[in-house]
Amino acid sequence: MAIIKTRLSYLSALALALAVLTIPANATPLTVGKRCIGTLPELTSHGVLSPGAREVDFRWDTTCVGTFSASVSGGATLSIQRAQGGIWYTVGSGVSAIIPNLGPGSYRIVVQNTQYHRINYSVRHRRGLG
Repeated sequence: MAIIKTRLSYLSALALALAVLTIPANATPLTVGKRCIGTLPELTSHGVLSPGAREVDFRWDTTCVGTFSASVSGGATLSIQRAQGGIWYTVGSGVSAIIPNLGPGSYRIVVQNTQYHRINYSVRHRRGLG
């Protein structure tokens, strides 16, 4: 029994170390709130953007703390933004973003065309349910 407890303790320490090492520098800090009860299925949206154009692709509100991930293809970049006091602040950006502890609030995904020609893009994202 002692061997099993020791192995579990090593595994717990390893899991914590890996979680700390994989958190991106631009991730939002853990927000006090209840954990999400599950994860919604991945959602995909498509659009067309002119050179240099940007648009809000998706908006949502959440009341729980959970993992959020998003990616974009087609030559675009995305910004994950959170509303605070009527101002939108970027909490993740790039061609993909993983935020392990996205807290309660109002969010949106903004897609921007970084190319010099019109593009067709796809955004895929997954968020917590709660």
